[in-house]
Amino acid sequence: AWPALTGVLLLVVPVVLTCWWSGRGPAVPPASDVVACWITAPPGNASLSLARALVRARLAACANVVPAVQSVYEWQGQLQQDEESMLMVKTRRSRAAELSAFVRANHPYEVAEVLCADIPHGNPPYVDWVLQQTAP
Repeated sequence: AWPALTGVLLLVVPVVLTCWWSGRGPAVPPASDVVACWITAPPGNASLSLARALVRARLAACANVVPAVQSVYEWQGQLQQDEESMLMVKTRRSRAAELSAFVRANHPYEVAEVLCADIPHGNPPYVDWVLQQTAP
C-alpha cells in the first residue's frame, strides 16, 4: 500500500501546487503577457547603449545590465571564452519579436543572443508598469 500511496502523492502534489501557484490559491495572479529576455553583449558602453535604446524605443520597460559574466561556447570550430555583459530585459510578449529584430539590427555580434521566456507570475503593480511602459 505504501508504494502505491507514494506514487499517487508524487502525481497529485505537483498538480495541487500548480493550481495553488496558478492564481487559484493565495499566490500572485498570473502575468502571462510579460516576458523576460536575456541578451549578451560586449561589456561596457555597448551593453549600456543597447539597454538605453531598448527602453527609449519602449521595447523594454527595464533592462538590467549585469556587467561581467563569463561565456564559454564554441564558435566556428574553436572553443571560446569571453567576458560579456548580460542584459535581462522585461517586455510584453507581443513585442518580443520586435525586440529581437531591434537587437539583431543594433548588436555588434554576428549572431546576437536573444532568449525570451514567459513570466507566469509577478508582482501585479510591476506587471502593470511593464505593460504600460511597453505599450505600442
